[in-house]
Amino acid sequence: MDGTLVDSEPKTLRAIDAVLADRALVAPGLSAVAVFGRSWSDIADQLKVIHPSLREIDVEAALVKQFRRICIADGVSLVPGSDLFFAEVAQRYPVGLFTSNVRSEVDALLGEHPVFQGLRAIVTAEDVEHAKPSPEGYLLLAEILTLNPARCVVFEDSVAGLTAARAAGMRTVGVTHGCPDASLLAPHAYRLIQDYRALL
Repeated sequence: MDGTLVDSEPKTLRAIDAVLADRALVAPGLSAVAVFGRSWSDIADQLKVIHPSLREIDVEAALVKQFRRICIADGVSLVPGSDLFFAEVAQRYPVGLFTSNVRSEVDALLGEHPVFQGLRAIVTAEDVEHAKPSPEGYLLLAEILTLNPARCVVFEDSVAGLTAARAAGMRTVGVTHGCPDASLLAPHAYRLIQDYRALL
């Protein structure tokens, strides 16, 4: 799930490990920094470069399946304050979500944390041709919400996400919670916050 709402990076690494373990493989050079904020498709492509034998399977689908299994077992852990901040902001402004994850993962978030059912629009990786850092998803979200991109503020936790939002002409806030190297976000954000409790 989008790291600006959900603390998902540890689960991402566990999903990668599970897919590789099923095939008696390892990726010793693959760290949190290497996968942080990247789409499942990008991670799958990286794994296929490390292990060419994976080209014979749908690695992206396998990753999503393992991630979903882990989420069901462990539940969805929110970035501190994201639910309270969302509830407050959604009363005054239209709020949407663009995530590099798939719709089923968004459904899990909505099921466990109904407050996010107040999202006015949701765009997932399945709705766009190009993943972050392409601005496609954010521009589509603004179009659905009938908002001028220049009037949008985006909260993101990765360089790819911040780059996408800025390329769409939007203002950006970097959320450093869970980011393996928060200093990477600073050049791409107008402001940095640790988590949403700073805004309550």
